[in-house]
Amino acid sequence: MRREANSAGMRFALAAAIAAFAAAIALANPCTDPGDGIGGTGHAPSETGIGGTGVVGVITGFASICVNGIEVHYDATTPVEIGGTSATAKDLRVGHVVAVAAAGAGEEVSARRISVIHEVTGPVTAVSVDGRAIRVMGQQVTLVGTIPGSVRPRLRIGDPVRVSGFRRGDGSLSATLVERGATPSRASVLGRLRIARDGTASVAGLPVTGALAGAAAGARVRVSGRWDGRTLEAQAIELDPVRAAIAHVGRIELQGYLQRANGKLSIGGSLVRLQGNARFVGGSAADLVTDRRVRVSGKLLRDGSALVERVRFERANPGAAPGRPAGARPAPASPAPQADRGESEHDGGAGDDGRHEGRESGESNERSGDTRGSVATTRPEERERPAMPARG
Repeated sequence: MRREANSAGMRFALAAAIAAFAAAIALANPCTDPGDGIGGTGHAPSETGIGGTGVVGVITGFASICVNGIEVHYDATTPVEIGGTSATAKDLRVGHVVAVAAAGAGEEVSARRISVIHEVTGPVTAVSVDGRAIRVMGQQVTLVGTIPGSVRPRLRIGDPVRVSGFRRGDGSLSATLVERGATPSRASVLGRLRIARDGTASVAGLPVTGALAGAAAGARVRVSGRWDGRTLEAQAIELDPVRAAIAHVGRIELQGYLQRANGKLSIGGSLVRLQGNARFVGGSAADLVTDRRVRVSGKLLRDGSALVERVRFERANPGAAPGRPAGARPAPASPAPQADRGESEHDGGAGDDGRHEGRESGESNERSGDTRGSVATTRPEERERPAMPARG
């Protein structure tokens, strides 16, 4: 009897040790997906016959880098560009919204190219009394607390900034990172090109003048040029830099706020269509309304739209999960966010030079001699629901 009791005790201790080891691995990997383990890109080959995965979302941590729950491996030789300008992996920051063209599919992929996407760069033209919102060339920007350990930038009118974030249905920006240092003589805006009946043009509501050759009304463009205090004088124009950054991939993982118009859904200017058997995590088809923040997974079709296989409804603040470099202790958990509608925005943003305070928590990608990394967002443990007809 004693021998059997000892044997049972040893089996229990061994099981407990294995469970503890598994938990430690999950804690050490900020890209771990406790929900369904797929990692968002699935395993089925693309019907387009084109390989790889496009990952578009906010950087929440560095071990490699984690974006949308996917661990994206990179090294010092991986091409990086910021706002169309060549950069290095050392320039990546928690809070940057990136478009990653990666090889492979599943929970871990290897970056072929990383592009940091700024929605607007230029001078601050207004600051709210409480400092929780600014305008950049008239563009409304809300500073939300999405980056653990960061501080709200102390900005003044005229300060040049670069804004990473997601646009809402009204055209305003929810910032994930605001950095000082945009070249004052060079400003830019990303969005849909609108041309009024009188011929005047605007991008994301910002008046634009000058040469817009090659861009049709309704096209998603990035216009760069000189801000004269009222309009942006175009000196260069790029067609859909996000789509260009992830060209030739077969699958996509896309994060942002839903916009619903004329019965169609889009995220960040990209049209999305639900597959008949699409799955839902944290919500249902009835929740597919404007300004719900989601992360979708599916196939990237030749016309640039996404055929969505899974929709994951996110918490109020994108990037709220603390990321950390390898070997660092976990950052303190951020407060539980509130619902999208009627939420109160939390403080957040970047430090004065765009780098984050609290390096022990991993908010900055500064590791001596180590330029390897991965990007991730957490995935709450939610049950998946089968697709139901969406509201029109």
